[in-house]
Parts: sequence; structure tokens; C-alpha cells
Amino acid sequence: MKKYYLLILLGICFISCKNQNPLPDMQLGALTDYDIEAFDTSPRYFKDYQTYYLEGTANLSSREAVRELTRHHDRIYSLADGRLYVHHHKTGKRLHIFDSVPTSFRSFDIDTIRQRIYALDHKQIVCYDTIGNRLSTFSLKNHSKNERLAVIGNGGHLLLTTMTYPQPEIYHIDYENRKQIPLRSPNKKTEIYTDTLDAPLSIIGHSKRGTYYKYINNDTLFLVTPQGLIPMYDCHMKKASKSDFKMRLLSLDETDEYWIPRYRTSVVVKGKHYRCTEAGFITKSFQPIEIPYNFGHINPEKRGATCWIGKYPFFMSKDCRDILQINSTELDSIYFLPEELQTRKASNNLILNVLNLKDKKK
Repeated sequence: MKKYYLLILLGICFISCKNQNPLPDMQLGALTDYDIEAFDTSPRYFKDYQTYYLEGTANLSSREAVRELTRHHDRIYSLADGRLYVHHHKTGKRLHIFDSVPTSFRSFDIDTIRQRIYALDHKQIVCYDTIGNRLSTFSLKNHSKNERLAVIGNGGHLLLTTMTYPQPEIYHIDYENRKQIPLRSPNKKTEIYTDTLDAPLSIIGHSKRGTYYKYINNDTLFLVTPQGLIPMYDCHMKKASKSDFKMRLLSLDETDEYWIPRYRTSVVVKGKHYRCTEAGFITKSFQPIEIPYNFGHINPEKRGATCWIGKYPFFMSKDCRDILQINSTELDSIYFLPEELQTRKASNNLILNVLNLKDKKK
């Protein structure tokens, strides 16, 4: 009799698991079905833009030196060559450089509720106010593998990712109570990547509803909360119908109307492998939108800001209303500067493009 009931219970469990609703599929693989235009002059995504030099950045090696970047109110915060800079939005005037003791910063994020800035150093997290005053520190365990830092929840809580592979090792940092708590993600086995399409181990996505997290060997996009990881979407990058492209996700952010993934692909042409890095827009109903390799807000009669969205990294503002991207003073960047910057004295400072997304349609 006990065996009989056990079989019934197993059958119920099997049926329940089988009938569970799958996570919504983001259709990332379909992005490679589109032919990428060379350039787009239509302002269909943006309502305005700002372009200016970032004062005091001429000493930085290149645009790749900027590891993280965001806008919060009228301040631009950037992490470059291990230092945290603050510039004024729309003028580019440098306002502050945060200290970095004992070593250089690896990552940072802004707690917009408590008006605090958390910066990840080699062995600790350093807390500042928004004008750069150091308030406190938090010593970390296993500090040699720490990678990224992001604010989660309603303030005072952080996500800490590490450089561990092939299984993730991430933590919930309860900063106020000085706790470092391991977070467990479901052990969903996927392909172990062995090819040369470089990609970050951890993706941290930004959205008004919170912080997203995805690990390279897990197809699930999680919403991160102080209580744990909530599975939200399926990010499996299935092969596109037109080719045998492989894809690696580089970043994934959510605005009011779109998801904006940036990804690296590989295609075989006449027996040779070629890489390219692209980006795309996906609607909230998970319909990919064809966008060009380079796009921006351009006035045909007066040059404007251009974002090389696919080719170079881009970042989101804290309110997820702006796309930010660093340009250098290379010839291709200068060509697309607004005329008022072109007529100014030549500068070796880095150039910031801020593209303001259109408001959500009502």
C-alpha cells in the first residue's frame, strides 16, 4: 500500500513539474536574423542628446579605460583606470575624484534611495556620500575573486559577483548589518563555453524594477532581491534561422519600452570565423526590432551625437532613460561631433555622448 501511495505522489510531482509554465523566452537568437545597416540618421528612439568633453580625462589611455559609467541627476559618475570620477552633466566639468585606498576600484553603484555610493576595492566595499566623503568600509571574504557590485532592494543591500567558473559564486551584502550571505541560483546546466567568443561571466542588467543577473552557463535571467534570486526570463541564445551564429551576451538593460541587449556573434564565411559585436532593441512582447550597427540622434543639417552602439560598450543612467557611451578624439568620433564642439580648441579629453530615450507611448 505504501508503495502504491508513493507511486501516486511521484506521478503528481511529475505532472506538476511538466505543467509548470515556462519562463518567457526573450528571443535573443532572432536578433541575428536581421541585416545590420551601416548607419541610421532617424531619431526614432531618441528625443534629444548631449555631447561634451569630460574635463581632466586626457591622461586616460583610451575609451576602453572606462569600465563603468552612469548618470544620476546632474552628475556623471565613471570608473576609469581604477579611479572614480564625478563630472557635471551637460558641461563635462570635473567635480571630484574619489580616493582609492589601498588599491584601485573594480566596480561601483549608486544607492539612489539612501544617496550613497558603494565602491568595490580589492578587499572591501567603501561607502561614500554623493559628494565624495568616505563614510565607512566593509571587509570582504574571498576578496581575490570579486568582480562586480550592484545595489539591490530598497537600499543598503548589494549584489557581489565573483570570477568563479563553471559554477557561480555570488553574495548578498547586507551592508548595514555587516553580513555577506551566499546566494544560490538553480543548477541549470547549459553549454560549457570553450570557444574564443569572450564574454563576461556575469551580466548585471539595469531596470526601474530592480537589478537583473545572468551567469554565462545559465540561460535564466534573474531578478535579484535581498531574499534571493527570482527567475524571470529565458535568455537562451538559440541559433538563428539564417546562419549558424553563436552568441554571447555582453550586457542587457531594460527601459520603459525596450530591452537593449549587446552581444558578440561569430559567423563562418568561406571556412573562416569572423567576430562582430552588435546590439538590438527588443519590445516588451519580445519582438526584435531591426536596428543599425551605428545609430544616434542626427540632424542632417547639423551634425549631432552618434552612439557606436554595437562596436563599443554603452551604459545606462540610473533612471534608465539615457544611453551613455564614451568616444575618444579619433577621427571617426570627431566627424560626428556637434559643430559647437568641432569649432572649439582641439582637446584630448574623452567625449561623452548622452542619448535621451523617447518617453513611453501612452
